[in-house]
Amino acid sequence: MTKEITKEYRAGFDCGINGANTENCHFSLFATPEQTKEWERGKKDADKIGRPPKPISNPTEHKGK
Repeated sequence: MTKEITKEYRAGFDCGINGANTENCHFSLFATPEQTKEWERGKKDADKIGRPPKPISNPTEHKGK
């Protein structure tokens, strides 16, 4: 049985991958304990994967460091 992916889960996952913003951390996502739990589950899953590294704006300035 597959568990439904909720909007709260997606928001928590997005926060973990892309960082917090006004959409993925909106107060309405935490209106109930169940919603908060789903958001936290998504964030935890994203944290397992890790945030992608930020691109280096000028690769030559970091050469040899």
